[in-house]
Amino acid sequence: MYYSDARKERLALKIYSFFQRVQNTTFTFLLRLKSVPRWMDGSCLECIPVKASDLDELYTFSFFEDVIPVQVVNDVVLSIRDSARRLVAEVQKYLQR
Repeated sequence: MYYSDARKERLALKIYSFFQRVQNTTFTFLLRLKSVPRWMDGSCLECIPVKASDLDELYTFSFFEDVIPVQVVNDVVLSIRDSARRLVAEVQKYLQR
């Protein structure tokens, strides 16, 4: 199939936009975990905010702190990003023919 240079450029921009959207979505998902409060051990009650030693503000521990150290979660996030990057590279290679 023959693509004009202008059409190739539009497709390349759409592909890059797709890649950016995938990256932003995974990043936003992880950040949203900060809004989910951690529960007290063995209950469904939210942890109460605690005063951080170096801050004057109260801090509420969130699900984010539980999820981020898990290596499997980090591996999946990186895998999603790498898959999107490979897909974009393959499509761009195809368009350059």
